[in-house]
Amino acid sequence: MTRTKNIILLLLICFTSCTMNKSIIGMYSKSGRDFNHSLTLSKDSTFVFVKQYFEVNSKCQGRWHYITKNTLLLVCDTENLTAMLSGGHIPEKKLKAYLLGYRKVRLQNVILTRAKSNSVKFEH
Repeated sequence: MTRTKNIILLLLICFTSCTMNKSIIGMYSKSGRDFNHSLTLSKDSTFVFVKQYFEVNSKCQGRWHYITKNTLLLVCDTENLTAMLSGGHIPEKKLKAYLLGYRKVRLQNVILTRAKSNSVKFEH
């Protein structure tokens, strides 16, 4: 009887601590007449953020992590001098990305939308 209770208790703890969340991993983008923004979040906690305006392409890549349940901190890697002089860099080295549900992210006052996907992952 005690063993059965322990197994049931263990199963309850496991199921209540596991939540089913849609994965945030993937590519988000927004395009307009004269701009294109894209953010790719990878499973290994790396990212690439690209902003394109007319002929200027700015890029930031680095690592991301959660700072709250719905906020990511994107920390850009140090860029080489050539990229900085060519104008192809993003001056902010730390960016906050706000998760707006499963398919949208707000980054630098632009709402990026994720390509449709049905992937589901379990997180503990």
